[in-house]
Amino acid sequence: MKARDIGAAGGNYQSRESIIAIPAKSGIQLGFSLLGDRVASGDMAMAGQTSYRDTPLWQALAAMRIEREGAAATFARRLGRKQGWGKRHTYAVIEEYRRFLYLAATGDRPVTPSDDVDAAWHLHLTYTRHYWDELCGRILGRPLHHDPTEGGAAQQQHFIEQYAATLDRYERVFGVPPRGDVWRPPNDASGGDRLWLRLFR
Repeated sequence: MKARDIGAAGGNYQSRESIIAIPAKSGIQLGFSLLGDRVASGDMAMAGQTSYRDTPLWQALAAMRIEREGAAATFARRLGRKQGWGKRHTYAVIEEYRRFLYLAATGDRPVTPSDDVDAAWHLHLTYTRHYWDELCGRILGRPLHHDPTEGGAAQQQHFIEQYAATLDRYERVFGVPPRGDVWRPPNDASGGDRLWLRLFR
């Protein structure tokens, strides 16, 4: 199967079922399930089936270029300037954003990004054609939407637990611990009420 064959047939965003991620205090939560025979599980490497790097989904995410060909103001340049990051950290965050999308697309439970990964996701949303047509329509085959969080202590506690579970799954799937400079420990991950994500299949 070629990477371009991953998306939903015809780019139809109508849903047969909805997956709603539980609101978090900080960052977003993202959940996918039932990708059918297109992608098995994000824990494929654990099951001995194949490396995540060999999957069409990862290959499509790895090849994903957000800005137009030849653009002087690249996605990385905009992200680094907006966040005040150096080049090395900016590129590290973009790589972790791809990994986050892979975790979300292959798991059966919601995952929660770090604040830095969330910043990359928010900037990607401003590239509306690429985000909706390429990422959602072709690569993932489904749209990703934000809704406001309700906030509060219960959601903050849930966020900490979900974020810790995401870090654990990251290590199982990718075979290495999450980068400490991008994925901070759960108790350091909060950054104020933001948004939570609803994914419709």
